[in-house]
Amino acid sequence: MMEQFLTRRLLVILFGGLLLISGVLLYRNYSDVRNTLIEAHNGFKNFLYLLHNTPRVERKNLTGEEINRIVRRLGIILKEFNKSGEKAILKFDNVEASKLAELLFYLERYGEIEKFSAVDNTGRGNFYVEVYLNLLR
Repeated sequence: MMEQFLTRRLLVILFGGLLLISGVLLYRNYSDVRNTLIEAHNGFKNFLYLLHNTPRVERKNLTGEEINRIVRRLGIILKEFNKSGEKAILKFDNVEASKLAELLFYLERYGEIEKFSAVDNTGRGNFYVEVYLNLLR
């Protein structure tokens, strides 16, 4: 009887110890997951705050004068400019690779760029650029 009591008592102690160890490990894992979720939630809330408080971009009216100002500022050649209603097609020649990002930056002030292609057939970094703008967006 005493042997059975010791075996039963030993099993209860082992089971209790195992339960205690697994509880500690699960709590540590739970707190890591909880902290990760809280950080992700706070990052998302911060993004929403910044998105809500960002000033709206005011689109300017695209005119030939504005295009000429951009062309003079960047030192590029305007090959073609067609504007019909809400669409504008601009074609530039001999645009240096270093000026491409600036050109797109200036053109985004007037509308959303729907299509953009830059082709360099010479290998010298002088691109032929076509830009299709949607002026309403």
